[in-house]
Amino acid sequence: MKLKAILCGCTAALSLAVAATPATQAQDTTITSASSSLNVGVNKGTLIRLERSMSDVFVANQKIADVQVRSDRLLYVYGVGAGETTIYATDGAGRIVYSANVRVAQNIDQIRTMLGLAMPGAAITVNSMNGMTLLTGTVANPEEVEEATRLVKTFVGEGQAIVNKLQTATPAQVNLRVKFAEVSRSLVKELGLNLTTIDNTGGFLFGMARGRGTGALTYDAAAGSWTLNQNSGSTTIGGVASLFGLDVGAAIDALEQDGLVSLLAEPNLTALSGETASFLAGGEFPIAVSDGNGGISVEFKEYGVGIAFTPTVLDGGRISLRVRPEVSELSEAGAIRLDNISIPALTTRRAETSVELGSGQSFMIAGLLRNRVGTTQEKTPLLGNLPILGALFKSDRYARDESELVIIVTPYLVKPSNTRLTLPTDGLAVPNDAERWLLGKTFKGAKAPVAEAKVAAPSAVTGAAAPGFSNN
Repeated sequence: MKLKAILCGCTAALSLAVAATPATQAQDTTITSASSSLNVGVNKGTLIRLERSMSDVFVANQKIADVQVRSDRLLYVYGVGAGETTIYATDGAGRIVYSANVRVAQNIDQIRTMLGLAMPGAAITVNSMNGMTLLTGTVANPEEVEEATRLVKTFVGEGQAIVNKLQTATPAQVNLRVKFAEVSRSLVKELGLNLTTIDNTGGFLFGMARGRGTGALTYDAAAGSWTLNQNSGSTTIGGVASLFGLDVGAAIDALEQDGLVSLLAEPNLTALSGETASFLAGGEFPIAVSDGNGGISVEFKEYGVGIAFTPTVLDGGRISLRVRPEVSELSEAGAIRLDNISIPALTTRRAETSVELGSGQSFMIAGLLRNRVGTTQEKTPLLGNLPILGALFKSDRYARDESELVIIVTPYLVKPSNTRLTLPTDGLAVPNDAERWLLGKTFKGAKAPVAEAKVAAPSAVTGAAAPGFSNN
């Protein structure tokens, strides 16, 4: 190009002129930095219209960016390779007409277009410098931060580093409420017959017992009287009569137990999106463990109402949830004894799963319906098999257990509240000595504090949010 040849000649002449300048003039030298920035893509160009005519153009590295001059006021700048360089344009008097730091990146405009289509609600700025792509701006949630990195890396390839400095507009927080609802019903029926005969003349003596370990009727020969022994926990019906010269005593033990137990536990917990939170309301009980040297050490095991979950907020307010709720309680069923030490067992209801649902939606993640029936019959061989009369020679036990358990989870997207939240202790006051002794009061009501007025949301940099949460 003719203009480039002229520029090269002018540059050489200028170098000789500078070398011949006396040392006393060095103090008049000025250094001017580029006044603007220009971002272009590889094999992409930009047209610069100058306010004044130019005579010279300087490009620091023509392997990164180059220029084409069509007139003294039109300058075409286009990208050659990824990197950063500098361009200066001056007039005939040596005054700077245009200067810029030019950053060339791989398809920078296409990356911006792609991110705009994939994330229309995000404000993402893409810059390229020294072979790396820098992402800055604000997105709606943490998932969009990772999605932007993945899209740009797919577009530019693995050879270029990606620095992600995107921030979320508001950290997403999830409050999870879990409901354990269980109803258990048990029914037990027992029926046993005891027969005893006494011959006061020293003759034949006969006895039979069913349904208990000790006799229902006992005879006191000295007093000549009968005693009816009641079976603990059951109803006993007895009578004595003479039959064929014998005193015959008969007792019937009858038992029916009907029990109903209900359980409702509602733990709730709040966590940031992507973080794991856990909660336990209960206690710990000791367990004796042998240390292998003949000694015994004590370990503690947790029990109670607990929950652990990891929420992830997705697009559109959807929530992906990994949840592990649990309710456990001490039980004598299954307890063991070691060296006169009683170790209780645990009755546990636990579920662990992953679900996806919207804010405020509920999902039944677990359920159990159990119906157990057991029948035990004890009878005298042969006699117990007789029709009708065989009922006199046998005892019967019938047991049925029914239980139904449901676990329901409900997540909510929440944000900090700037108003005072109501506490369970609001409106409760401790009575004084006179009220406690004379009036018999164990507590008294008090006027609940008035909620504070709403204030403007605190600054994300200088302020801190008030404690508590409200549904979004």
